[in-house]
Amino acid sequence: MRIAISTSALSIKSTPFKNEIHAALSLYLPNRNVSYTTSEDNDDVLLTLKHGEESQNSNKRNPYKIELINTQLKQSVLGTWFIMNKVCMDLQKGGMMIMCGDESRTHEGYLSIAENMEIPLVNWDLAPVLPNDGPVNKFM
Repeated sequence: MRIAISTSALSIKSTPFKNEIHAALSLYLPNRNVSYTTSEDNDDVLLTLKHGEESQNSNKRNPYKIELINTQLKQSVLGTWFIMNKVCMDLQKGGMMIMCGDESRTHEGYLSIAENMEIPLVNWDLAPVLPNDGPVNKFM
């Protein structure tokens, strides 16, 4: 018996002469990558993220396509409470990871959500941290 699993709609097909079952399961994987930028962030950061999205989606052999959604935050609403609500609403819609810079004063809010909800946080201003080094926190 051979079972084939793909990410299309559920269908089971069997042939009378061969003992084969082909099942295609619908698996929901979020494809939204949410980034948050402020006016102090460089435009090159957003261009780099868009280039990564285009190169990922242009690969015909890759069945998993991503969608980059950037949220430009205004300086007047950079309160931590607003940011927490905005990130949580984006995650309810199906966010896959959070991408942000280190320069904004709301970075600790992003880090807190990423650690508590166990989702990846990509910080484009910092070098990668080894898992044994622990989380990056400016106040420690």
